[in-house]
Amino acid sequence: MRVANLCLAIAGAFFLLPACQKDAAVITKAIVKDTVESAPPQLKGVTVNINANAVGYFAGIPAMYNETTKRYPLLIYIPGLGHFGNGDSELPLLLSDGIPALLDTKKFPANLKVGGVNFSFIVLAPQFKTYISNDDIQTVINYAKATWRIDTSRIYVTGFSLGGRAVADFGAYNTATIAAIVPISGAATWDVDLKGETIAKGKLPVWAFHNLEDQLIPVEESKSFVAAINSHNPTIPAKLTIFPFSQAILKHDAWTTACDPTYKENGMNIYEWMLQFKK
Repeated sequence: MRVANLCLAIAGAFFLLPACQKDAAVITKAIVKDTVESAPPQLKGVTVNINANAVGYFAGIPAMYNETTKRYPLLIYIPGLGHFGNGDSELPLLLSDGIPALLDTKKFPANLKVGGVNFSFIVLAPQFKTYISNDDIQTVINYAKATWRIDTSRIYVTGFSLGGRAVADFGAYNTATIAAIVPISGAATWDVDLKGETIAKGKLPVWAFHNLEDQLIPVEESKSFVAAINSHNPTIPAKLTIFPFSQAILKHDAWTTACDPTYKENGMNIYEWMLQFKK
């Protein structure tokens, strides 16, 4: 009788083991879900035709992404003319400036705490062959949503120079699903008042940056864009930061400081500022 009971106990333990392992995995997932990221995001370069113009990208993925089930805010970074390329041998051009450079040097913040909540971005920096359309940016966002677990209420877009112009245009094109935009060293150049009205009515937060002595794209471009938005009494007034100093050739580089996590206004860098907003 004792032998029979022992056999039953062993058999029961055998069948319970997979269930226990499954429960342990669920518990581990739950613990990891609330764990604050401390390691730098993992940088990955990919050659792929997202569409005919977006032919590759660098992505910064939270180090613990594969250990969690949560969804992450998405930050799209639109580069300038000097970073256009073939998505393959020219892909490393993206790493020379701005957010991709921060990812490459492991200086991009792994975690940001806003409103008592911890966030970690998925960053996507696409490489384009030529000038960027609204459809190009939307296709990149659609690709990100299909590839990673994205919190679709927290999609943000930033970029510099011609990329800044593209960001401003895209903001007016899609106020419904974009949570905030940060155009740098470039803004909208045509139908500015109409775009300002669209952004104001769409309640899209905007923080623009420019250098006062920019000789490539004049500071008046960002001034006019922000003034157009604010002339329509937006719920969230558009912000404009003008740096009174030159940082690079042609005094055009406002993005190095704007994208620096240590640069803050009212206690917030651009990443913390963006994360205040959601759709």
